[in-house]
Amino acid sequence: MGVRHAFVTVVGFKGTLRQQVGWRDASLLPVGLRRRFRRASYPRNYRVSCPHMESFGHRGGFERERPRVVVIAGPTAVGKSELAHALASRLNGEIVSADSVQVYRGLDIGSNKPSAVERATVRYHLVDILEPSRDAFSAGAFFELARTATADILARNRVPIVVGGTMMYLRWYVLGKPATIAATPEVTQAVVKELKNDGWNWDRSLARLAAVDPARAATLHRNDWYRLRRALEVLKSTGGVGIGVLPRLGGAPPASKSSPINASRQPLSNETVWEDEAEPVQHSSGQVDDSRLDYDFRCYFLALPRALLNQRIDVRCEEMVARGLLRETAMLLQGPWVGIQSLDEFSAAHRTENGTLSAFRAIGYRQSIEYLVHGERSPDGLRSFLQKFMQASRQYARRQIQWYRAERRFRWRAADRIDLVDTIEHELRADDEARVFLDDDEEDRRLREESRRQAKSMKRYRSTLRLFDTDEKAWQVLREIDWFRPGSPSFEAKSP
Repeated sequence: MGVRHAFVTVVGFKGTLRQQVGWRDASLLPVGLRRRFRRASYPRNYRVSCPHMESFGHRGGFERERPRVVVIAGPTAVGKSELAHALASRLNGEIVSADSVQVYRGLDIGSNKPSAVERATVRYHLVDILEPSRDAFSAGAFFELARTATADILARNRVPIVVGGTMMYLRWYVLGKPATIAATPEVTQAVVKELKNDGWNWDRSLARLAAVDPARAATLHRNDWYRLRRALEVLKSTGGVGIGVLPRLGGAPPASKSSPINASRQPLSNETVWEDEAEPVQHSSGQVDDSRLDYDFRCYFLALPRALLNQRIDVRCEEMVARGLLRETAMLLQGPWVGIQSLDEFSAAHRTENGTLSAFRAIGYRQSIEYLVHGERSPDGLRSFLQKFMQASRQYARRQIQWYRAERRFRWRAADRIDLVDTIEHELRADDEARVFLDDDEEDRRLREESRRQAKSMKRYRSTLRLFDTDEKAWQVLREIDWFRPGSPSFEAKSP
């Protein structure tokens, strides 16, 4: 098995041979070296070097044949994007965004896209690649595009750094895309009939999926009818086999059947509370041997004390609104999202179609649309919208934390440590491929345990507004969206 996309230099008694070797191109090497290449052992007088490997401080030998890929996850507002950018600058890297909203053009403030300066200094992939009026951007689409971008980055002897918080995206990226079966028209009609029989009741229909595939049900956002319908189609097409246990295309062999979040913690309604202080359920990703994956993945999860994280989330939400999130959403409602008057009505009208305009369901934009179309244009009304935005963001962060407590492949690191970038850079430049067992990783174990304990105290957390605690800033934002009036008299803004 050859070195993927690497320039390999072999130095022996008779000089130097330099040749580009691809993933399946061991045959390009001379016959004498090919046998040694496959055995991954060389005489002492041979030295093997690779610029891509040396960027991580690899000093030689074929002990590590797989290219190293860095994956950085974490809850919203924890600082993962800043870490990824700093590492990319130091490691000659490029960033692959694993964010389900940053792919859309025009959704800039609400997705916290990298700035023009950041994108000028480090190359970013999978940012601004779709129009928001296009079909849903799925985990499958992300897998294909992210893997293509990874191969391109490695081919240019640079380091791929995948960063984001979308949970299913990163799991599929590392473990592989399940080999789902295309639904026949008969299967689709049968699923639609079941949904109609449920009265298009989201909780009832989601419970139908959760009874058979709780892991998939746990990942669905409320009123995401396209993905719910698709998951039910997979169950019907496979005879009741969930998407999590299907064979995988790339990444790893099929994993055993288990669930990251058990059925008792399903988000069955808006009032559902995620009880994330419970012990995490061990799921399939922790059961796949790293050596069987196609890349040497170095996965990190950034953590903060829960109170500090919640404060950061609240501040970010306020800053997004101050920067123009409502104005940006109003422009979208005048363009690609024109005609949306109610999220529930729009979802119902399109629930059997191919996920059209799924971007409007993203946290921040969903609350903004509801406020712009139905909210009270007053400082109190704006603050009420902000509280809903903050609460939804904190709930999502809680869900991310719970998910990654069960992902044993990710090393947890404290996001607020001063030497974070230096520490992770040092770990990435380690010579050997052998992973530090998480059971022996004191920081990882401590942060996971602290996260579980702190979850209980977060039930008493209350937001504190910092930018919009007075009416002056609120009226400034309201004046910016005064031009957008859906037509109801209740929308009249009355500035003091």
